[in-house]
Amino acid sequence: MDWKAYAFCVLEQMHRVLRRREVFAKNSSKWGDPRARLLGGDAWEQAKPSVLALLGLPAGAGEHLAARAALLDGTYREVAARVPANSQIVSAARGRLRRP
Repeated sequence: MDWKAYAFCVLEQMHRVLRRREVFAKNSSKWGDPRARLLGGDAWEQAKPSVLALLGLPAGAGEHLAARAALLDGTYREVAARVPANSQIVSAARGRLRRP
């Protein structure tokens, strides 16, 4: 077996799974698990009011999600209304859109 080729293959595969976030490198700012730095329990409860205020978010997620859903629905309807008049979009098979 060619050990240099094997090592290169392993490194290539490791880089691929790192980029896909399938594995994480310990103590790495770029390749580490972002969930490892999340606050939990009492630490989160203490930091929560200041974090929400800093981000301008309401305390309840439902209110924020409802506003985002309404914005997404309005944007979707606006774009959908403009599709028939757009000469750069053609309807293809099975309702798919394509460029002419």
